[in-house]
Amino acid sequence: MASQSYNSCTSNTSGNLSLFSGASRFGIGRLDVTSVAGNGNVINVSKPGPVYIQSLHQQAAPGASHDCDERHSRPPCYPDTREDVFQCIAESKKPIVLVHARAGQGKSTIAQTLAERYSEKNQCGASFFFDRTSPRRNNPSYLVATLATQLTSSIPGLEECIERALEAEGLGILEKDQKEQLEKILVEPLLSLQARAVEATDFGEEEVGEAASEFADLNSKKKWIIIDGLDACIAPTRHRQQPTKVDAKFAQLRVLSLIDSLRSRGLPFSFLIFARPETWIMEYCRARSKQKFIELVDLCAFASHKKDVEIVLRVGLCRIAAKERRRLLGLGDTGTADEDEEKEPDDDDVDMDEDLSWPGEDRVQRLITMIDGDMLSASNVVKQIETSTDDPEDRLDVLLEKGLQSESEGSRTSAIAPTNNEGQFRGATINGAVQFGGTSTNNTFHQTFQSGSTPQFMYTFNLSPAAGRQVRLVQDSESNMDQRRLQ
Repeated sequence: MASQSYNSCTSNTSGNLSLFSGASRFGIGRLDVTSVAGNGNVINVSKPGPVYIQSLHQQAAPGASHDCDERHSRPPCYPDTREDVFQCIAESKKPIVLVHARAGQGKSTIAQTLAERYSEKNQCGASFFFDRTSPRRNNPSYLVATLATQLTSSIPGLEECIERALEAEGLGILEKDQKEQLEKILVEPLLSLQARAVEATDFGEEEVGEAASEFADLNSKKKWIIIDGLDACIAPTRHRQQPTKVDAKFAQLRVLSLIDSLRSRGLPFSFLIFARPETWIMEYCRARSKQKFIELVDLCAFASHKKDVEIVLRVGLCRIAAKERRRLLGLGDTGTADEDEEKEPDDDDVDMDEDLSWPGEDRVQRLITMIDGDMLSASNVVKQIETSTDDPEDRLDVLLEKGLQSESEGSRTSAIAPTNNEGQFRGATINGAVQFGGTSTNNTFHQTFQSGSTPQFMYTFNLSPAAGRQVRLVQDSESNMDQRRLQ
């Protein structure tokens, strides 16, 4: 028995332990018998308290699950969007599905929407949303404990099995390598619960119990474990400061290895992963897709992707129009609006027929052509009109004339390329991470600049086939050219 503090209880039940008369300090199942009187009466029996599960919860990452308070304000996908993506995921016959796309294309929104939908059907076992800015959510060190705590809520009886495992291993297991944690505090308890379900079913026991019955039911339907933002897992351990790109690669492959290990144990789970298409992530998954373990889903390859982007743009423009309509209707003689009219409109307040009279279908079509199926650009169009201090009409005219702008220290840098295959971007000092995206008729590129990376820069691109799809980043001094080949 592990030497832990237990909550004590005393029993004077006679005759039950006569074979152990006079014995002391031994265990029976999960009971710690302190002593037995000569007549076989139990003098003191202790049983484990909640210390083990409490310790497990302390090792979990707060804010990582889809239903935590931090994610309460995350909006779901718009109605009638992403339906073909949802269908593709639901119909997959492979145990792991990787949904990949470049930044800003809606991966996290889809992950949140599916986690909520599956939870309503009791089909979401656990979820983990990585966040590169969170010390507990930007590395794999808290992944197993977080998944384990959530699974105890979705699978009755699992908590008791995990508590037994923690009791047997000692709480030091929570400081061990994630692969060992996975085996001892998640896989083995799940297999134990699965064995109980199989045994109860095989022998036709009437008192199977809720736990065994629930686990048996898992075999007939999917229970999803959802991992979002794998590329945001950038640190190999909880103690790593200022992780490098090599650290990020190691951390992300470690998570994939843990998921693959859990998959290989034959447990009734399916895994849904969302990530940017980093080279090492795609290489790892492509190798296993050939073994029929992983299905790769390119979010931007769906025929409906551009239509979904258009819906996001139209709803955003309608929201801006609704806001302006409420502001104008709410103005009284004093120039103030009543309390009800000051409420910001959300997407439920939008009247697509009335509010899309602004900015007019002609200008909407020009915007659709400009963003060229890029969800990030659509969101930025709406954001730059919505948050501007200028009149929405004036701000829209500027966008249509000069293109989508990225503000930095008062300077504006085009984030949407001209419609031809050559051009330039110019920018000023970067104070924070800035992503620039460009589109042409047949090519798309994106580049992220981290804080302090290139104080002054000019972005020159040539996307013609003859140029070999090269992008060149040149400092304003015309020196230190950095050739960057498009992926």
